[in-house]
Amino acid sequence: MDGHASGPRDIWAEIRETTVRWRATGEPEVYRLDFESDGEQRVSAGRGQGALTWRLPTPHTVTEEATQ
Repeated sequence: MDGHASGPRDIWAEIRETTVRWRATGEPEVYRLDFESDGEQRVSAGRGQGALTWRLPTPHTVTEEATQ
C-alpha cells in the first residue's frame, strides 16, 4: 500500500479520514446496517455526536457510476 491515488476518487484520503473518525468515536467493534423501504441502506457505528454513519449507494447508482 503506497498511498498512491488514481481515478475519480482519492481512496487513500477517504481511508485516512474514516480511520480518524473511527478512532474519535472510540473504535467501535459493532456496526448496524439499516434497510429503508425506499431502498436506501445505511451503516452506522458508535453513539452520540461522534457516531459514524454512511449511506450506501443503491445497486442502480453503482451501475451508473461503473459506466461513467
